Amino acid sequence: MGSREKAGTSGFRWGERVTSRAVGFYEVMDARAAVAIIAGLLVASWAVGRAVGGAGAVAPHWFYIPIVLAAVRFGPLGAFVAAAASMLVAGPLLPAETSTMTAQPLSDWLTRGAFFILIGQVFALASRQPAGARAQARRVTRLDHDLRHAIAHGELEVHYQGVFDIGGRRRRVIGAEALLRWHHPTHGYIPPDQFIPLAEQTGLIDELGERVLAEVCRQVAEWREIVESADFVAAVNLSAHQLADPDLGVRVRRCIDGAGIDPSQLCFEITETAVMADITVSRERLQALRDTGVSLAIDDFGTGYSSLAYVDLLPVDIIKIDQSFIARITEESDAAALVANTILLAHTLGYKALAEGVETPEQLALLRSMCCDQAQGFHLHRPAPPAEITTALKRQRRQRRQPRPARTVTSRRTARTRQSSRTLASR
Repeated sequence: MGSREKAGTSGFRWGERVTSRAVGFYEVMDARAAVAIIAGLLVASWAVGRAVGGAGAVAPHWFYIPIVLAAVRFGPLGAFVAAAASMLVAGPLLPAETSTMTAQPLSDWLTRGAFFILIGQVFALASRQPAGARAQARRVTRLDHDLRHAIAHGELEVHYQGVFDIGGRRRRVIGAEALLRWHHPTHGYIPPDQFIPLAEQTGLIDELGERVLAEVCRQVAEWREIVESADFVAAVNLSAHQLADPDLGVRVRRCIDGAGIDPSQLCFEITETAVMADITVSRERLQALRDTGVSLAIDDFGTGYSSLAYVDLLPVDIIKIDQSFIARITEESDAAALVANTILLAHTLGYKALAEGVETPEQLALLRSMCCDQAQGFHLHRPAPPAEITTALKRQRRQRRQPRPARTVTSRRTARTRQSSRTLASR
């Protein structure tokens, strides 16, 4: 629901996030709207100066605000224009004393104007970025705004990729991994690796995570009527940001109770990098999760810097072997040996092994020969809306209830008997 403070691993504190969002929003604002704001602030500063008694009774700090905003939005030229306008408004147009309408000395407002120009140029240079970086910052700010809108209006969708038991004679759907999808009305499909880190930085990940978990729990409750048992497990990805939340166990318990599902039908996946960032805290958080009755999996295993020796200290149930290794097992003997040994060690430590990113029949066959327990990937099932998983589960239930034809067994026995008879006759 990816600093050990509740603000998250990105190090953003609340005040910094607010300031960053405010500045970013101003940077992407329409130019005419920005000019209108600057002009309004200049007029407001002048009005405040007159109201309190004139230039002699008020410091010129009010005029720094529109100058700084102009520097951030329009650069050095905009800062200079705003400083010149401020010098005019705070100089000849603002009397030294309102009661007597005494004009300011020329040296006073010229000195003040010089400070305005200096302040504006300093801020313009400090906020100066390459064109590419500025464009990227504006895109991120727009994306943040759109993401908040998408969350509030339910524009994000949860798709599911089936997880299969490959240990038996027949592949069975035994679970599904929940994957968030965002189809932006302007930019089209936006990958999770772009908006999930953004949600972590801006503090949206908590709200986003709770909404996803609530939807997954609701969907699991619906699938329960089809699978008729608690064998089907839905997996939800957990970010490092969420793992740092001391109230994580409480949040999960609330969602489970709200949907009325068995906790064993949920599995939380955590990347090994997130776990190893602070193994002591991670162990506490994971144990709190485990106490709710859910299962746990280490995701993308092999891509970080942990080992099965460290994983053995954690209350996990499944090791998910990263797809970068699975992609090479049929071509590179080293990759195949690594995967085989990982599966063997996982079994030795009492874990199940799950291969992710299975894309060819050859990879699947080799994994089965290695006694891998579970698998997922495009060869088995592509991420799709929940209706597709529902269809697969119904088909699987029909196949399970359908008895095997007796004549097939008889014919096979007859064939074996005839073969034995021919063998004896030939002797």
